[in-house]
Amino acid sequence: MKRFYSILLGLGVFALTSGLFTACDSKDDSIDDPNLPGNSYFKINMLDTTYVRTENIEAYLRTDGTFELKLEGIPNNAAVLGFELKRFQEGTFPTNVNVMYYYPYFNSVSDGTSLNIPGLDDFFLSQDLNDPKRNNGLIKVTKIDKQNKLISGTFNTRLLAGPLNELMNFPLSVDGEFKNVRYERESKNEDGTYIYAYVNNTDVNDFVLKSNDKGDIVDGRITIVAESKYMRKRALEFSFPKEAAIGKYGYDNVIVKFVSADGVIYNSNEQDESLLGSYLEITNITDVKANVKMYSGSFFYKVKDRDGKIIEIKDGDFKVLVNTKERTTSPSIPGGGGGPIQI
Repeated sequence: MKRFYSILLGLGVFALTSGLFTACDSKDDSIDDPNLPGNSYFKINMLDTTYVRTENIEAYLRTDGTFELKLEGIPNNAAVLGFELKRFQEGTFPTNVNVMYYYPYFNSVSDGTSLNIPGLDDFFLSQDLNDPKRNNGLIKVTKIDKQNKLISGTFNTRLLAGPLNELMNFPLSVDGEFKNVRYERESKNEDGTYIYAYVNNTDVNDFVLKSNDKGDIVDGRITIVAESKYMRKRALEFSFPKEAAIGKYGYDNVIVKFVSADGVIYNSNEQDESLLGSYLEITNITDVKANVKMYSGSFFYKVKDRDGKIIEIKDGDFKVLVNTKERTTSPSIPGGGGGPIQI
């Protein structure tokens, strides 16, 4: 059900959208209201009413690079309002391409089971289905915190009633703000695992995690191995002490090896001052089953090849399953590492 709304839009709306992605300039400013509750909220002005919600906000970064944010409960428990961005980046974007949608209530639909899903006819869209190139508003992403997976921004658009919407057949003006909304990254794998990063500003999202049936703890260190699916394989390996808890660790704990598509090997080095600033942050550790734990977190690595060239592996994001059985065979990456550090 998570992707139901995206699928609806994909079939009924985005097929009518043509042309390349465009960004627009806007003078909209982020709302700063100290009376709003909590650190994360979604504020909406619609039908002369202001709504503020801190719950029932869902946000997803899809594997194809698109981003969806939606809120249930405006103005009732059955309604849903949201939008999808073609690109996940800071900037200001037109809502005829990056469509905003609103379902005011649920219809009861039965196909042999009892399901409550949004009525296909009862929707509002920021895109004019009769003139998809006409722009009715803007979505402005003011900040993306990739390390903590938070997104903030504003929006101001006109929503048009669907052609078969009979109960509310009039346009709606909607504006508002979303602040520090936590998003999840969608996984291509059934177990929910992934590892993503930008290598010298190029998105690397084709890594496949390689676990060892005999155990992923090698000589007392948890070893993560990821390889590209393509013929010219890239590879990323990193390890850290098995005792590592939730926290942030530098190169005196974390050992990194990256192999480029051309076969060039880049390594970490805790003694090299030019690689300072690199870190691995473990944000969550969950017991999945016997001998299996899920590790989640983020990373930023500077690594150097033997000729002295440095590359940056940034905006790293991972959720990996670790086989906690231990092996004594040395890993392919260099050994080393010390105790945890405080950053």
